[in-house]
Amino acid sequence: MLTAVRFILISPVDMLSSHLTVTDLAYTFRQKTILHHVGFRAARYKITCLVGPSGSGKSTVLRLINRLLEPPAASIMFDGLDVVTRPPEQLRQEIGMVFQHPMLFSGTLADNIRFGPSMRGERLTDSEVRQWLDSVSLPASWLDQPIDTLSGGET
Repeated sequence: MLTAVRFILISPVDMLSSHLTVTDLAYTFRQKTILHHVGFRAARYKITCLVGPSGSGKSTVLRLINRLLEPPAASIMFDGLDVVTRPPEQLRQEIGMVFQHPMLFSGTLADNIRFGPSMRGERLTDSEVRQWLDSVSLPASWLDQPIDTLSGGET
């Protein structure tokens, strides 16, 4: 059961500008308590990682934030509004999440790296794509590798 949340902040967060606030979040499924008194704040435009042991409720928290599961009223606020009052589609456009199992598209590794920014109308240069690959210590020679030739650990 997740009772506390530890974040790895990849970039500095000013908690005063927080836009996602989870307060006293509890969730029970089939008479089993999954979450109990979970609370945290995360700033807009910052990358935040939810970390905890397997089965502790990390994915449940993410599903509740984006209303893939319905959260209790007033437990999750985004931009000062209760998420249960906002259309789920709108939340899913504004809050990006990466779950535990990666999903890759056909094409090359470079194609996959470029995909996210292209959805925002941005075009990454070859140099920027290499920088992203370098940031996770993968060789630049993999950029033109078809995704289906990489092993699970490499993806």
